[in-house]
Amino acid sequence: MTTFTPTTSRFPALQGSDDFASWKIYITDCLTDQGLDDHIDPGVTAPTDPAELAAWKKADRHALSAIRLRVSPDIVHHVQGESTALEAWSALS
Repeated sequence: MTTFTPTTSRFPALQGSDDFASWKIYITDCLTDQGLDDHIDPGVTAPTDPAELAAWKKADRHALSAIRLRVSPDIVHHVQGESTALEAWSALS
């Protein structure tokens, strides 16, 4: 099970398409550092076991939060309606 630990990683918020390439590196590293990078991998599926699924959903909310907290107010509307980290990731990609 993944345990979320708040990170002290600081990097610029995503401002738009001009800085997406560098932001993508930062956020991917941030999620990897937290053990949450599988939540933005379209090849990874959520577990089917109810107990594992509950933990997966909680970790996914942490990953989604990490993404949303690292986009500028001008960009957040692209992810405000997304309910999973992968949906947010796809909306920004």
